[in-house]
Amino acid sequence: GTAAGTLIAVNFGVATLLDIGSMIARFAFAGMFMIFQFVVLFSFLSSTKTIEMYPGDVGAFSFEKDYFGQEYLVHAVRQWVESLTRDGKTKLENMGAEAIHGIMLEGPPGCLVGDHLVVFRGGIASRFDDIAQGLVPGIHISDVELHPSGVAHRLHIYDVDETYEIEFRDGRRIRGTPEHPLMSKNGWKPISDLREGESIQIVGVPQPTEPLPFSFQLQSPLRLRSPGLSWPETWNYGLGFVLGSFTAEGSLGQSRVIWALRDEETGFRDEIIDHLSKLGITKTEWKALAGREGRRHGAKLKVRSEELARFLSQYYTTSPWKSRFGWASGKKVPAPIFLADEQTVSGFLCGLFTGDGHVGWRPSDYIRNLSLKSASRQLCEEVQFLLMRFGIASEVMKSSSGKYESWIVRVSGRDNTSKFMENIGLADPIKSQDARNMIESYQRNMKSRPVPSWSEVRSVRRVEKKVRVYDIEVPETHAFVTSGGILSHNTGKTLLAQCLATDSKSAFFGCSGTDFQAMFIGVGPMKVMRMYSRARAAARQYGSAVVFIDEI
Repeated sequence: GTAAGTLIAVNFGVATLLDIGSMIARFAFAGMFMIFQFVVLFSFLSSTKTIEMYPGDVGAFSFEKDYFGQEYLVHAVRQWVESLTRDGKTKLENMGAEAIHGIMLEGPPGCLVGDHLVVFRGGIASRFDDIAQGLVPGIHISDVELHPSGVAHRLHIYDVDETYEIEFRDGRRIRGTPEHPLMSKNGWKPISDLREGESIQIVGVPQPTEPLPFSFQLQSPLRLRSPGLSWPETWNYGLGFVLGSFTAEGSLGQSRVIWALRDEETGFRDEIIDHLSKLGITKTEWKALAGREGRRHGAKLKVRSEELARFLSQYYTTSPWKSRFGWASGKKVPAPIFLADEQTVSGFLCGLFTGDGHVGWRPSDYIRNLSLKSASRQLCEEVQFLLMRFGIASEVMKSSSGKYESWIVRVSGRDNTSKFMENIGLADPIKSQDARNMIESYQRNMKSRPVPSWSEVRSVRRVEKKVRVYDIEVPETHAFVTSGGILSHNTGKTLLAQCLATDSKSAFFGCSGTDFQAMFIGVGPMKVMRMYSRARAAARQYGSAVVFIDEI
């Protein structure tokens, strides 16, 4: 009996110790979890991107020098703000009206469509669609330096039903929401208020100097029928030339790449083969095609390389049928060309103009120009932008000949054509000699039209179609450069509120409604309370404060 009792006591003591240990472990886990929650909570609280501005700050914004906008809106806001002051509330109460506690500004965004370029520091550029690939409508944080100055802090994405398209005399084009402002000779002006004959400012864009690292990997581990190619470490002239010549004359198959040339373009063919050999492609096939009587004979340069075909398919369609009949109108400059250095861009333009270009030289009719013809208007406009980085003025116009709609980029004048041949050139000996003879044929040393500082509006067109648009928030300058070097303003409500704070000598606190979204319940309201407590403290110090919450 004694032994059994001792055994029971020992088991009871062990069970008690295990219960106590388990209880301590649960308390320790609960304590660590609470500490983790507080750490996460404070990290979420500190993640709110608040724009703060106080009276007397250097660079504060004002209606007179910074706000583009409508005077009636400024006047209305000033009146409403006056009603928010202590004297204004007293007046309303004396009138028997209820005092107001805030103002809500509601209006559509001022943005540009996705195929437009935005220019970054150093002259590199990218389309909005490429920048925002995979992003949904809303506000996204960014930290990118822009040209000529300023840092893009946020990217705004919206879907709208109405836009305006502005065409200029030199072929530039911009399309955006009605409220998006451009710099006119009378100051910032919304797109919808522009009229024919008004001029919009054009900003020069520098040529990038830093080499662009090259990166390409096959997305599937399929066995290639040909040995791996020798890709360069950075983008270079030869790679740009291959892309440019293919943009002009190429088509793709699953494992083959084809350039459609004329049988007399042997110089152009040899240049393509030379740059392909540097990639490790040594086998090519040149096949002449029988042409109709009275027409030039064609030829095809064929290359069998799955790796090259997969590389080019990143930027071009893989269907030869679409390449011939549907893809032409959808051509555009490959995205890396906007990011590459001068030599790569020079190679791309040389290959493109050699393939699809034309030397128009008829001295008897006073016709002297270099031109590029394409069914893609976007390609012509983007080529105009690339030429502008070389300091070459050009114009885009609709072709008056041909059964199908096409567009022309034209370079004219002795200085512009000389710059083109010095910096870009033509790979075909016949075209190159014609261009040099054309330059020498100028009897007088007439000055060519330089890259313009202002471009005149030719037409304004309203477009009712659902489209995705983009805007960049630049707190320092409130401006950025887009396609064609056009100077654009980032609109509108945030700047209005900042100018209002300066006008009323108030502290300013601005943020986005999306900043208050959080994973944990209660974090959002705590963020709101925290910002308002800081605003109240600033109001006690400076007399008043403006709290601006965008995108609510």
